[in-house]
Amino acid sequence: MTNQVDLSVEFVDVRGKNIQVLKGGEGETLLYLHSAGGETFPLPFHDALAEHFSLIAPAHPGFDQSSGIEKINDIEDLTFYYLEFLDKMNLDKVNIVGTSLGGWLSMELAVRWPERFKKIVLVDAVGIWLTEHPMAEMFGLEPAELRELCFYDPQSDIAQALIQDEPPEELLFLILKGLETTARLAWNPYLHNPKLHDRLHRINVPTLIIWGEHDKLVPLAYGQALNKAIANSKLEILKECGHMPIFEKMPEFVDLVVNFIKSK
Repeated sequence: MTNQVDLSVEFVDVRGKNIQVLKGGEGETLLYLHSAGGETFPLPFHDALAEHFSLIAPAHPGFDQSSGIEKINDIEDLTFYYLEFLDKMNLDKVNIVGTSLGGWLSMELAVRWPERFKKIVLVDAVGIWLTEHPMAEMFGLEPAELRELCFYDPQSDIAQALIQDEPPEELLFLILKGLETTARLAWNPYLHNPKLHDRLHRINVPTLIIWGEHDKLVPLAYGQALNKAIANSKLEILKECGHMPIFEKMPEFVDLVVNFIKSK
């Protein structure tokens, strides 16, 4: 039986950008950075994390109701924006969890300002490139094709609910808006920063890498490469799981995060 956590949405001004922030829970602060899928509204994994932490989950500029994307042209711009967000929210030595695009952001932040973070969790993160294991193309796909890339079981109820063949108009607008923002940030080079891999040695805080064993979008080889490049890191592989452990293996994902962050 889980406790009911009240999650609320507020808006924060960060140097002229009106940023939507999902907040809730008590205890040690946990900053969650979302994927290109735009999990910006309250979802079961948010509730589960907020049972253990004081959760702060902003929507990146250009996603949902967050403004300011017109001033952001690439991942470096977004990284420096997040430094300003950390300052605005008085976040120092904070725990951070990033999924996919959010994992990339987490790494870009940590290679520049490792002292700002206590522990880092990377979940099926993009951000580097392995020529021998290219990431799959995510743009221009039909919903069924995207489900196949992102989920171990693309026919499951959760996969069908999250990537719908005919989403409602309001949801479709948010999806297209998120894809447009992702393309702005990561169209070329595709979903990575060519300089990042060689900078990962600068991450000197405990790092947990969580990966779906059957991720067809960002293969497991990327999790293994990150584990090799980040000295103080550990790789946890979730079986029968694709690109989105936060949905497909939510209880296991939450347990890993809680045990890692609360461990001494």
